[in-house]
Amino acid sequence: MVEYTLNVETAGTYALSFLTSATSNGKSITAAFEQDGNFQSSASINLPNTGSFTSFQTVGPLEFDLDAGEQVLRLTFNGGQLDLQSFSFEAIDLGEEEQQPFNTNQTPWLVEDEGLVLDAVNYDSGGQDVAYNDSSENQEGSNFRGDGVDIVGDGSAIGWIENNEWVEYTLNVAQAGTYELSFLSALGSTGGAARSITASFAQGDSPYTTASPVSVNYSGSWTTFVPTDSVQVELEAGEQVLRLTFNGGSQDLASFSLAPITTIGSQIPFNDSGTPWEVGDSFTLDAALFDVGGEGISYSDSDPQQEGSNFREGGVDIVGNGTAIGWVDVGEWVEYTIDVAQSGTYSLSFLASTPSSDVTITAAVEKNGAFYLEASSPPLPNTGSWSNPVASDGMLLDLQAGEQTLRLTFNGSAGSDLMDFQSFTLERENVQQAFNEEGTPWLIDDDGLFLDAINYDQGGAGIAYNDSSETQLGNASIRGEGVDIVGDGEAIGWIANNEWVEYTVDVVEAGEHTFSFITATPWSGRSITVAAEKDGVFYAQASPLSVPNSGDWGNYVQGPEVTLNLQEGEQVVRLTFNGGSMDLQSLIIEQSENQPQH
Repeated sequence: MVEYTLNVETAGTYALSFLTSATSNGKSITAAFEQDGNFQSSASINLPNTGSFTSFQTVGPLEFDLDAGEQVLRLTFNGGQLDLQSFSFEAIDLGEEEQQPFNTNQTPWLVEDEGLVLDAVNYDSGGQDVAYNDSSENQEGSNFRGDGVDIVGDGSAIGWIENNEWVEYTLNVAQAGTYELSFLSALGSTGGAARSITASFAQGDSPYTTASPVSVNYSGSWTTFVPTDSVQVELEAGEQVLRLTFNGGSQDLASFSLAPITTIGSQIPFNDSGTPWEVGDSFTLDAALFDVGGEGISYSDSDPQQEGSNFREGGVDIVGNGTAIGWVDVGEWVEYTIDVAQSGTYSLSFLASTPSSDVTITAAVEKNGAFYLEASSPPLPNTGSWSNPVASDGMLLDLQAGEQTLRLTFNGSAGSDLMDFQSFTLERENVQQAFNEEGTPWLIDDDGLFLDAINYDQGGAGIAYNDSSETQLGNASIRGEGVDIVGDGEAIGWIANNEWVEYTVDVVEAGEHTFSFITATPWSGRSITVAAEKDGVFYAQASPLSVPNSGDWGNYVQGPEVTLNLQEGEQVVRLTFNGGSMDLQSLIIEQSENQPQH
């Protein structure tokens, strides 16, 4: 028996053959592979009588499916004397090689503000039909990459290109937008079909955009590389694969260039990612961080001359290193692209300094190309000096959920130098409404309503819920307030006697409805009282509904039903917990089977 330590680079099917001699029959070799202390597979092969020990014959192969990595090959010799001169491995099927960028770190090529210029020979690793398609695996050029894509010289270009061949590159686009793509190519022939390159970009299994073909024109010789015309392409942000398909036949490609375009008329937020500012329950933004876009698009300033610092390009005058917008004239405005997480009523206030007493700010909100809201603030406080900013009283705005643009227009009788505007704050008011993206009541129709308990209303303590302590005993990341949450939103837990939660619903048809609950508690003597409120008045309340002892906190069971006669329309359902600790996972509301049908 002998052993050999091997390192299998790529998992797959391998053929193992031996060069042996023997002077009689009945001899064999058993091969076994050991990895991580365990023998994974073994097989034996009979050896022929070669007539003498100096006459060697190849025997095999034995086939093995091997994992990648270090392992030990054990050869056991059976049946008596034999000679083994050597053994050989040959890969039969290595499967599909993983595609990855061809660089030291195997990380996608980053496309940032300065763009990307990449040598064509840096196409992805992965092999034929994975990272490239070449009509022949024979290397017509140098062995720079060691695969079928033909390479000119020491990696100067991809050459010997044929029609419909392609190569791919894994990129990471930092910011979505319009990009300009061009190539550095050589074409030393004037005959044949027209040459071009088609670029497509894929996120996932299929391309999301394909650019128009870019013509590759005669350059005078195969060693003369010239830039092609460029093509514009709209790219998504994030990791993606660029495929370059060659059309028409022979051409050489040295590199390609991909650069973002600052399109006149485009408006994006002024931050590293170019994404809307996310507005949650409370949001404050420095005034100097108004959108990118230019005069008449993201701002309007009466004078293109910058009166302050060079913190931002353009005409909006900036105090210091972005401390405030200053030198403000009447009628000027700035815009901010925001993403409101939850529709509702928000208080908008401003931090500003002004020596005047009649300065106001008008807020207008635009969504999907149309302004849906406009309101003016009360006069900003007269701060007596430019260096003494004071927060204004809030103005109420009913904001829709989602991406939208906030425009702030400056007003005042002084005409010029109205204020130094430092920041604004949006704070969501404690107005009760359903906890969903649009804040719309949960619908109770013929299909009924099955609702997770954690989706109790927004509005805060004393309005949408009553909890004995605002300390969060469970997962604070789910709702971030006093109602205690089990796990990743599994249930409302740590319930104490007389605590309650409310749900805003919309009953399609008046009449009897059944309520039941899915709960868990190892205790007996617990119950839930259901009450219905409309127009600020509780009009119906059911008898307490017993909560079954489920035996364990993690064992949720559906309890009995109780019936309540509900009025039609929008209203609030309150659940009051009696008797002490229980976990409420969900509530089920259905029209009673005895409900009259129309």
